[in-house]
Amino acid sequence: MDTTPAELALERLSEATRMLAEARTIPEIRVVRDLAIAAKAYAQAAGLGDEAIGHASAIKMDAERKAGDLLARMAESGERTRNGRDNAPLVLADLGIEPMQSSRWQALARMPEAAYVDLRGRVEQRARTADAMAHVGQSSGENEWYTP
Repeated sequence: MDTTPAELALERLSEATRMLAEARTIPEIRVVRDLAIAAKAYAQAAGLGDEAIGHASAIKMDAERKAGDLLARMAESGERTRNGRDNAPLVLADLGIEPMQSSRWQALARMPEAAYVDLRGRVEQRARTADAMAHVGQSSGENEWYTP
């Protein structure tokens, strides 16, 4: 039995989910986040469907939440600092993270689980809807703009 591109994409996203579960460092988590971003772009460009697009968005968000949790724990333990003191082992720039990203990711990490699950579901749905609206706008032939 041949595997369809959509099935293959979902398999790869499942692998990214496994990789995220095993990730223990910021660079490992960032690899998974970057894979999810690339997978979403590929799924949209290849027309693989809403499930792949939504799943990729959810993995990206899960990676950001995990990174936020790790960043907060690193700050508490003194493993990193925001002000770049010479005696500090790491600063955000060393990790390739912008301060605004760090703030957003840590906010995700602080969210209660139920609120996070709700937000994640809305993000998945919005990613699916945005892709569908982009296709409507492309295929309508009308001179209209659709904003997700």
